[in-house]
Amino acid sequence: RMIAALGIKTQGPEHIVSGLSGGNQQKVVMARALATDPDVLVLIDPTAGVDVKSKEALLGVVERVREEGKAVLVVSGEL
Repeated sequence: RMIAALGIKTQGPEHIVSGLSGGNQQKVVMARALATDPDVLVLIDPTAGVDVKSKEALLGVVERVREEGKAVLVVSGEL
């Protein structure tokens, strides 16, 4: 479900995470954080080292979580 929801480019759910691109690895980290449906999401540099397209996708997920009424704290060195 999270592979589709976050647009993770993989051959399947059994694919080893370390074999994915950096952006897709970061999406997997986000999927793990969201797996328990937290009320508060704390993200530290969630877009560090990823390409522009992955960055937009990750920040889109953050926005959706916020729109669901969840608390989101993002710590980032990027403006």
